[in-house]
Amino acid sequence: MTASPAILAELFLDLFVSDIHAEAISHGMGFDHSPERLLARTRFFVMGAGLGDPEASTASG
Repeated sequence: MTASPAILAELFLDLFVSDIHAEAISHGMGFDHSPERLLARTRFFVMGAGLGDPEASTASG
């Protein structure tokens, strides 16, 4: 996944927009808001975008 910073930013924000959309449709029932889920999705994006080692950029590791 290589693209300009603007495209990568849009893709990254789409992760959150899709979550908000899904939560609105389901009225929040069964939706996981855990910090672990956010961290996992962020790490997935960082590695997919080739932006480095996400383990090195997190304090909680």
